[in-house]
Amino acid sequence: MKAAPENLKPLAKIEIFEFPGGGLDLRPIGVPPGAGPSGTAQASPGAASSATPAGAARTVLALHGYGGTPRDLLPLALALSQAGLRVALPLLPGHGQMQAREGGEKASPDLVEEGALLSAKAVSQAAPGWLHHAFGDASETQPRLFLGHSLGARLALGWARAGDRVVAISTPKAVEFSGEARRELMQALRPRWVREVRPMAGLVELLSELPEGPAPEVRALFLRGSRDLSCCDWPTGEGLKAEIRDCDHASILLHPETEKKAGEWLLS
Repeated sequence: MKAAPENLKPLAKIEIFEFPGGGLDLRPIGVPPGAGPSGTAQASPGAASSATPAGAARTVLALHGYGGTPRDLLPLALALSQAGLRVALPLLPGHGQMQAREGGEKASPDLVEEGALLSAKAVSQAAPGWLHHAFGDASETQPRLFLGHSLGARLALGWARAGDRVVAISTPKAVEFSGEARRELMQALRPRWVREVRPMAGLVELLSELPEGPAPEVRALFLRGSRDLSCCDWPTGEGLKAEIRDCDHASILLHPETEKKAGEWLLS
């Protein structure tokens, strides 16, 4: 068997994980379900968060958007990993499947098929485990790195504290989605669905409880596509702002300029 190409080795620093039943099920890319980072079987899911502490590499906690999965952030995660960062990508509650309609397909087996509904309670219960897994005990003494897209950007801004660095991509401001705003959002997420009490209820609940901008002294970079959703306007508060030309809500994650600006901000 041929050795893996040199440029694929950094994938070991990218971790997709989820919280079925409230326990952490860590699944680094390339490791089968039920195996730990080294390919060996894990202990009980509830103990996994302490079994995989943050290593020497600085970690970025990267949060996907509403209706998405960690796979949406893999191009950015790979670039950050190749730059020497460890990237942790949690799966938000209520996510993990694609709706079976024209061209749609169910998520691959390494993503959760059944889980909690998207709600403020479900996210708040999962957040401490996500933060501990990403940053370990150093989270109390060292600046933390966050990257988020859409709803994930608002979560990152809400969790960051003074001294932390955040890349917030396509950050939504609206907390109500009706009329044209609703049609626009549904069009952008057409092939996907989210398990929640009713359509968009979890999204609206979370946005209404999260701050619109960063806390004081959080170093934030805001990126927005020139053809982004109308609800994704510049957030309030201090931060560097940059518009990525010829990008919409999804394609901004694949643009080289997004990769460049995000990497420079987090590594500076």
